[in-house]
Amino acid sequence: MDFSKCRLKELSFKLHHPLNGFEFPGVIVYEAQSSPRYYIAGELRGNEKGGQISLTCKGKGAIKINDTVYDLLPNTAFIHSHSESSISYFYPQGATEDWEFLWIDLYGGEIDKKINSINTQLGYLFELGAESKLEKYLKSFLPELGKEVQVLQPAQGANIVHCSIEQLLNSSKNSTTESKNSEMIIEVQKYIDWNITSRISVKDIANKFNISREHLSRTFQKTTGKSIQNYIYKYKMSTAKRMIRETNLNFSTIAHMIGFESLSSFSRSFKNFYNISPKKYKEIEGRKNGYS
Repeated sequence: MDFSKCRLKELSFKLHHPLNGFEFPGVIVYEAQSSPRYYIAGELRGNEKGGQISLTCKGKGAIKINDTVYDLLPNTAFIHSHSESSISYFYPQGATEDWEFLWIDLYGGEIDKKINSINTQLGYLFELGAESKLEKYLKSFLPELGKEVQVLQPAQGANIVHCSIEQLLNSSKNSTTESKNSEMIIEVQKYIDWNITSRISVKDIANKFNISREHLSRTFQKTTGKSIQNYIYKYKMSTAKRMIRETNLNFSTIAHMIGFESLSSFSRSFKNFYNISPKKYKEIEGRKNGYS
């Protein structure tokens, strides 16, 4: 049986210039299952890399962890590595309504180690509040109906993976209650991350969200503990450092990819931030990895 036909909404991702070491999402799906034949057996996944976050939205599913079966009720999420043979999930016998759930595939970088760390320290299952941050975040990508494909820069893909895990952990019932302001800031951060190649300003972002620059700056500072300018600058610099360390892209290409108009302005900013030039940093990292 082709269970993919039960996917109501689907967004697949393609990477533009994939980079080693960068995590990336494969697909986000809103699915509805109603067949007792739906059973995703862990032992059949083999040594498949990557992992998955799933969240029940309506109805009821079930998950088997080792030899114990747990109900997957609305607002229950789970995270697991694809290679985890002790994890199986399925449509339970005797269920009377569709099991509707969201899921996202996660790949690349050290995602397997991260998921294993979460499972070891926090477990597999997470009880989230109604209309959780995770649900809102994943649904914000999906088309109204059917399937779409979206092309991502490496930094954008890595950010989606990071934010998905962050929203899972922050949406648990033990986390602070959501507020309208924190929800807005999540959207602001997402907008910044997706437009990192542009010269975005606080004014641009304020106009995008139809709020004043003062309110945006004040709310961002209160919610994140840092200024919005600092967030943009730090994100650009950390992305550049990672690209220098993990790719063979030249400095001009990296400068362009993170929104600098010239190599000189990028080099100056990098040196001011890290107290080392991009060239010198590349040489040091090359020696660490055994390159001359």
